[in-house]
Amino acid sequence: MVDALCEYVQAKIAKYRAKPGEIDEFHLLVHYDKAWEYNTLVEGIDFGYAETVRAAAARIGSSAGVFDRIFAYVPIAREQQVFALYPAQPVTRLDLATPTPTCSSELPS
Repeated sequence: MVDALCEYVQAKIAKYRAKPGEIDEFHLLVHYDKAWEYNTLVEGIDFGYAETVRAAAARIGSSAGVFDRIFAYVPIAREQQVFALYPAQPVTRLDLATPTPTCSSELPS
């Protein structure tokens, strides 16, 4: 799970060598949903999507290329979640059903 997420993010980092146009911030939103379609459940007692994102964030470190922020979007049966991948920070969950202004450390966990 961690390898697949890291490989996907690294491929996007390699693809985008420069920020497009005159934008202040360039964010990557990774749709992490193929594993859900093709594999069995990936959440266990001590390991799930939050731990996957935490491990991937540690591997990515400061190597985010031109991206100012990277997020992983994980649609799952019960709820939809967005996890902050870069910059490295405690993994936060954003419940898309609850309106919030931005993705920041002020989000509910």
